[in-house]
Amino acid sequence: MQNHLIHIAERIKEWREQAGMTLKELGERAGVSASTIHKVENRQVSPTIAVLLKISHGLGRHPAELLTRRGEPVRYRIRGHDEGTRLGDAEHTHVTRLGSDLHDARLEMWRAVVQPGALCWDGMLEEEGEIITFCESGEIHLQINGEAYRLGPGDSFHCKTSVPRRWSNRGSKPAVVTLAFTLPRERGENLPRRLVEVWEKAIADQTPVEQVDKVARA
Repeated sequence: MQNHLIHIAERIKEWREQAGMTLKELGERAGVSASTIHKVENRQVSPTIAVLLKISHGLGRHPAELLTRRGEPVRYRIRGHDEGTRLGDAEHTHVTRLGSDLHDARLEMWRAVVQPGALCWDGMLEEEGEIITFCESGEIHLQINGEAYRLGPGDSFHCKTSVPRRWSNRGSKPAVVTLAFTLPRERGENLPRRLVEVWEKAIADQTPVEQVDKVARA
């Protein structure tokens, strides 16, 4: 049992550092005090199952991964609706990560709920890749290269990640958008944290877009 506790403590610290999170940041995401996480990482306490579940949630990891042997590649994962990294607030835009840190992953996916009047910058990654924006429900107004388009339920937009774009919800109901994009081949250990930083910037950037004057329909 002691070996399992050592392994769990090392895993939590390793994931936190890979994500670039401080003890305080993880504590805020997990709903656990920074001092408790510090004690868990340094094996000063035997954490309860409830604490481990909260910490796993804050790290965007499945609790079962805490017992996965180091070096063993993760090739699949089932993510529950209440799991994964969440950012933003219910009054403007909030996003949830649907993807996982699989071994040598090449695909990432996020789901955004955009409230009426909310604006969002969509820059994702600087590296060359592709992204598909799919409107599940509601209405999204997209600005690309000076042109404006409206995406309704079932509409999508496919482009290179290097193409600058902004989107907003000018409708009267919340809009739900799914974004799927390719990851750079050289991911680096800090990619999960970089994705979080990109979304935080996207949610915080509230520069208005031009009036919509075109309708895009497949």
